[in-house]
Amino acid sequence: MESLAEVGTRLGEEKNTSYDSPEENSDIKNDSSEMHNATDMMHTEQIGTLQVGDFQKECKFYPSVVERYFSQYYSMNIPALGFATLPFSEQNHVRVLMHSNKLCIITLAPSHPSLTSKSGIKSVSFRVTDKCDRSRNVVSGKRKRGAQWLNPESPLCIVTTNDDAAYTVRSGIRGNLVEVNEKLVENPALLKEKHDTDGYIAVVMIKLDERAQTIEGLMDKTEYENNCASGVTS
Repeated sequence: MESLAEVGTRLGEEKNTSYDSPEENSDIKNDSSEMHNATDMMHTEQIGTLQVGDFQKECKFYPSVVERYFSQYYSMNIPALGFATLPFSEQNHVRVLMHSNKLCIITLAPSHPSLTSKSGIKSVSFRVTDKCDRSRNVVSGKRKRGAQWLNPESPLCIVTTNDDAAYTVRSGIRGNLVEVNEKLVENPALLKEKHDTDGYIAVVMIKLDERAQTIEGLMDKTEYENNCASGVTS
C-alpha cells in the first residue's frame, strides 16, 4: 500500500512534464525530488527525552511530511443556524493538502462526523450516483485527459458507519479527479484509523490559474481550529 508521501512523489513525477513553461517544470522537479526523499516519513519524528539524574535533554521535534511538503486547508459546512441544522450527509468536513505542484490530496477533516462518531466505518463507496462511479475515473497523458471534473459540492464517496449513518463526502475544491484511494473499498477502517495519511480519499488537480481562488475559498489550519474550538462543529 502506498503511503501519502509515495502518492505525492509518484504524482509529482508524473507532473514533471505537465507545463509548457521551463521555469514551472524546474520548480515541479525540485518539489518532486524533495517529496521523494521524504517517502515513508509520514508521521512526526522526534528525538526522545534523555534524562539522567537532574540532567534532561529536551526533545527535538521534526515536522511530519504533511507539514513539510503540503499546505493544509479545510472546507466545512457552517450553516447560519448552527451545525445541527444540516443532515449528516451534508456535513462536509474535508482537509485539502495542497502541494506546490498544484496537486491536492483530499482527506477527511478531524471534525468530520464519521470520525467523531464512536461507530466504526462499515463501508466506503465511490459510486456516488446510479450513473457516476468515481473509481471508474480513467485519465491519460500528462494533461490527465478523461478525468472527471469536480466542483466543490461534487460528491467523492459515500461513507457508511456501523450504525448505518451515511455521509456524502464532497470535494471541497474545483479540479480534475486524478485518482481515488480504492484501498478504502477493501479496507474501510483505514479511513478512520489513518484518515490523515494512508486513508486519504482522492487526488485532485486544480488549474494553475485558480490556485489563489481555491485557497481563498478554504479555511487555513488556524481558522479551522478556531471554528472547532468555538463549538461550531460537533
